[in-house]
Amino acid sequence: MKTTKKLTGIFLTFAIIISVFTCMPVNAGASATLDPSKMTFEEFLVANFENFAQEFDISYYIRNNSAWLRLGRSDIDALIMVIYEEFESVLQDNPHLFHVETALDFSYYLDFSVFDISPHYIMTRAQYNSAVVKFNDAVKLALDYAKGAANDFEKALLLHDYIVLNTVYDVENLEYMQKNNYEQPLREVSHNAYGALVDGLAVCDGYARAYAYLLKQVGVESRFITGIMGGGPHIWNLVKVGGGWFHVDTTANDPVINGRYDMLGRVNRTYFLISDAELRTQTDESGARTHSAWTLPTGITANSTVYDGAFIRDINTAVVKLDGFYYWIDSINVTGRGANNNRIVRYNITTGSASYVHSFESIWYLDGTEASSTYKWDISSYCGIAAYNGLIYFNTAKDIRSYNPATGAVEVVNTPANLGGTGNRFIFGLIMQGDTIHYSVRTQAASAGNMAQVKISTATQPQPQPQPSAGYTIDDAIIILQFEAGLIASLTAEQQQRYDLNNDNIVNITDAIILLRVIAGLIQL
Repeated sequence: MKTTKKLTGIFLTFAIIISVFTCMPVNAGASATLDPSKMTFEEFLVANFENFAQEFDISYYIRNNSAWLRLGRSDIDALIMVIYEEFESVLQDNPHLFHVETALDFSYYLDFSVFDISPHYIMTRAQYNSAVVKFNDAVKLALDYAKGAANDFEKALLLHDYIVLNTVYDVENLEYMQKNNYEQPLREVSHNAYGALVDGLAVCDGYARAYAYLLKQVGVESRFITGIMGGGPHIWNLVKVGGGWFHVDTTANDPVINGRYDMLGRVNRTYFLISDAELRTQTDESGARTHSAWTLPTGITANSTVYDGAFIRDINTAVVKLDGFYYWIDSINVTGRGANNNRIVRYNITTGSASYVHSFESIWYLDGTEASSTYKWDISSYCGIAAYNGLIYFNTAKDIRSYNPATGAVEVVNTPANLGGTGNRFIFGLIMQGDTIHYSVRTQAASAGNMAQVKISTATQPQPQPQPSAGYTIDDAIIILQFEAGLIASLTAEQQQRYDLNNDNIVNITDAIILLRVIAGLIQL
């Protein structure tokens, strides 16, 4: 009698469904041509996943692993869990397998003559081939951001900042999973490196996997840590720097307003290279611990406090490196016009000394009456900073500027139209990808907005202004998702045209993701 079980893991939460079949096993896919005796278990899994195998037999590895064999004879469920954890580890170590869902079906005979795995795929082979190109391009873009790193600390810092700056937390996906006991995601790719690096939309395991993959490319060792944060399952990274292991939580370091609106250009480092002891002291606004219930991997300790209280801890913009110096923006709370409330800081890496090299005024008004003597303003700073081709770029509330460290010269690179005044629209942060600056235009920090961009190589040319989101709302995204799930039988011709945002004549989850990013102000149509 052949037994079938299914494991689905999201945030390492599992659901098991058991049923019994009397049919004979049928092996399909790549395992028919792969020889497990000549491959490690990981190599065998990767090869089958890369070839989109629908079912393959791993009984060879069980029969030739005495620990697995003993465990299977005494507790088959425990063996399945061990194999599933191996599967999860393979996905974590091979982010190019983003087409593989975090779920497996197992079917086997109790004598282990057959032990079949049936994976689930979220893409067709054609879709995957196209996605791999996008993934590789995104990885190159991220690694270019850290190409000036001179040591493991700088690699960890710059890649951390890239992930935080370029990824938006997928709040909708989290809310959907919370309603479904963490068993089924709304968007599977939000749980892997593809979601973080290509879509710029992910939840905690997407952040952690993207960070781990980038670190691996630059020779920095890391591990995954699972625990509890905010009352739910959570995953983050352990990173090895200077011979010691430290906690890094890119997800928790990505600041949002009201738990929903991404703060473009803003980076927290509360959970960057911190010790086990410091992580245990971190609390939220209610006084409850932020992280709990984690266990360090066997043989690893995170006792070093060398970076606890480091100079980077209180910086809330990107830290960019240029010609042996770090640069960031520091802000002070001022209550009047005419004051230089933001300053570019230059940090001498060799001496550890910091100095202010440029000060400027930037005010984000709240009531839309900038010209009035009774104006109100937001005392927070929403300046972003980036470096490209020997210059520092930053935003004020109303324009994009460059600073030349060699001469001290400051120039306005781009001035979007219709900012300030009664329209109460301002620039809230910027990031840089390659030679292109992306910036957000909103009415206030806690609101949806529009994204625009400035290509530095053509910055002197007129730039397109942010366009409205064409009236799309979250209800439109829900309709697309319901149609994708088969809950809506068909779309009207008008809906088909309206929701086909990538013009491929198909309305599916890709269009929903585009629409959600438009609504969030991350991109423009």
